[in-house]
Amino acid sequence: MGTAAWVEVYHTVEYGQGWFSPVDPRADDIRKEEKLHDIVRESRGLTLNKLHRKEDGMSGLVVAGYRGELDIRHLDAACREKTYHVVTYGVNRQWLDLNHILRDLLNGDLEALRSALVLADTSGHSKQCKENLTTPLRDVVNSEINTALVDAVLDSQPLDELHTLVSADYAEKLKNALLSALKRIYDGVAMRTWWQAPLTCGLLGLAAWGLKHPYWAVLPGICTLPMSLGILRFQSVRVFTSALGDRPKAKKAVEHVRKAKHHRKGLWLHLLPSLAVLALAATGAAHQYTLDRNAPTAPIFAIPLAGDAPSREAASPGNAQDYLSRARSLWEKSTREPAPASENDRLAATDWALKAVNASPEDNDALLLAGQLTTMEGQSPVAVTKGVTMLKKAASKGSGEAMHILGLMYIMGSQIPKDAGQARHWFTEAANTGRASDMYNLGLMDWRGEGMSAPDKDRARQWWNKAAARGDSRAKQALAQGGPGGH
Repeated sequence: MGTAAWVEVYHTVEYGQGWFSPVDPRADDIRKEEKLHDIVRESRGLTLNKLHRKEDGMSGLVVAGYRGELDIRHLDAACREKTYHVVTYGVNRQWLDLNHILRDLLNGDLEALRSALVLADTSGHSKQCKENLTTPLRDVVNSEINTALVDAVLDSQPLDELHTLVSADYAEKLKNALLSALKRIYDGVAMRTWWQAPLTCGLLGLAAWGLKHPYWAVLPGICTLPMSLGILRFQSVRVFTSALGDRPKAKKAVEHVRKAKHHRKGLWLHLLPSLAVLALAATGAAHQYTLDRNAPTAPIFAIPLAGDAPSREAASPGNAQDYLSRARSLWEKSTREPAPASENDRLAATDWALKAVNASPEDNDALLLAGQLTTMEGQSPVAVTKGVTMLKKAASKGSGEAMHILGLMYIMGSQIPKDAGQARHWFTEAANTGRASDMYNLGLMDWRGEGMSAPDKDRARQWWNKAAARGDSRAKQALAQGGPGGH
């Protein structure tokens, strides 16, 4: 039988590192920056240099010494007119000073943007101000280190876990500078574009007035605000795309600004002139409606038909009265028919009326009917000129109806240029024949000051008294209300 002993073995591992001569002056900086095992991994040619044991009773120390080479290189790098001394080391070329350089560059871009914001606060919303902001903003956004921060700001996400290479203070400064720059650029775009849609729609409204379609002028007024805000959004996206590098990010920036209080200034810049254009268009249309409602309204084409309507048989060749009766019959029929039959009968009535004039050039009734039909809306300028000539000839022969029609055409600018002087002349001629409706029309012109330096309401009331004495209901109403339509 032998003997046995129980032996307990305890061990601990300790590591140490030292440099052999010659030592690079930055070697200690590497040791401070990296852990021992990381330095070993970057070394090459690592070999066992020494192994021995030191005894001390039951305990002992085993020393294993390894030797390796760590390649350290120095270079000078220039970036943005500044020179940096950079140290790289190890087989994987680790950078000793890269983080310091990055911080300098990032802070430099951020400070350039913040300085541009200070300058923008004192230089207004000029185009140069926008360029001064766009360039430093682009430098900040284009940094790959800032990408996650910029996306988080545009998405309204917290920045707590995103500043891995930069400090929390830097992340907060970047957020504030980015939002301030976007606001300034957005306001600048709003200042430069607020007039575009109101001017365009205003010109379209004036064109509608010039073409004698005042009610259509309301449509450009309604479109002004949507068009103005659309221009603001389009131009903002375009500018932000240039600054932020891509369109999706620019759209996020526009939406972020529009949701914030920053949007209010740009919105009001576009809202007020757009509402002004709409108000002017609506006021003009309302004024035109009032004029139309109170305009001389004796029917132009309410022609009393003489006798019974003739049969559908053809008129006798060369018989002016047969031609005239045929024209009246077709015209009366066209007023009761829907299109296109009514248009065909109206054209046929015009042909028969002209035949009546050709058969009897001095027939007043034929001249009146042909003149009315050839000056209707849709007739050619040549036909209208011929029709006005026939109406004037009928008026010269004492036709009060022809005088009345000429007065209406000149005061309303219907088919011929508006001429208040000519309108007053023909209304006066018609009133002198005893027509109460034209006495009312003369009073209406005096009340409004048509063709006069100023309205003459006293003379207007004199005309209305004369018309009311002859039974004109509109004149009686104007006298009772103190003016046409209560005005």
